[in-house]
Amino acid sequence: MSLQPRSSTVRMQPEQPGLEPKTYDGGGGPAVPSIGAEAVRVADALSSTSARLIGGVAVWYVCPSARREHFARQYEDIDVAVEAKDRGELKRVVGQLGFQPNAQFNALQGARRQLYWKGDLKLDVFVDRFEMCLNLDLRGRLALVDRVLNPTDLLLTKLQIVQLTWKDVQDAMALLADCELGESDWASEINLGRIAAICARDWGWWATLTDNIDRLLGHVPSFGPDAVRLQAQLGRLREATHERPRSLAWRMRDKVGRRKAWYRLPDEIEG
Repeated sequence: MSLQPRSSTVRMQPEQPGLEPKTYDGGGGPAVPSIGAEAVRVADALSSTSARLIGGVAVWYVCPSARREHFARQYEDIDVAVEAKDRGELKRVVGQLGFQPNAQFNALQGARRQLYWKGDLKLDVFVDRFEMCLNLDLRGRLALVDRVLNPTDLLLTKLQIVQLTWKDVQDAMALLADCELGESDWASEINLGRIAAICARDWGWWATLTDNIDRLLGHVPSFGPDAVRLQAQLGRLREATHERPRSLAWRMRDKVGRRKAWYRLPDEIEG
């Protein structure tokens, strides 16, 4: 596995100015993208369970800025996180909504991840944890906000990505533009205490978050009138990653540093 050094080039593919994403009403009005409407329908149908929207559509739901220039983007699928106890009910409910399970994938991976399809629309379900480049334990975190994952953990799902794409940058910036930084898990607030605790406990999380904060700082000028606020928000976020005393495990892992990979890449997970 090749390491991703701090100075590596991020693979960015910004949408062309004026390009109307296929699932976004680029006219500037309040129209809901069709995939967003379907996501809300899924979330409402699952309201009696722990299931919550995650991913880009969740950011779109939480953040008005996701509809604005610089932040607006295409949405390809619907992502959901759910506690293991509710897997059976989720399967039943989404089946009623017309989503068909990927039987082979779910038989092999269903304890941690499940896939469902409705035509060409994919519903990607993460069970208990968001496992991509790093692991984010969501047990006890899903019920904090209605319909969607709370903004703190939404931001963490974006900042754990080792090879950021432009849409990941847009999503993270939308959250930072619209949410205040604080110490609570409110629906409109990013909990710096949770981020500080994760970074103090886990060297891999600290390394990835600080790398990505620096990358986001490099893209602040691309966000026009929001640049000043984003610069300040990212500066405060970076301070939080250094605030708490490091755990013994963190200090031991720091001795190894970047000589050993601390992450997985998506193709290694799904392959």
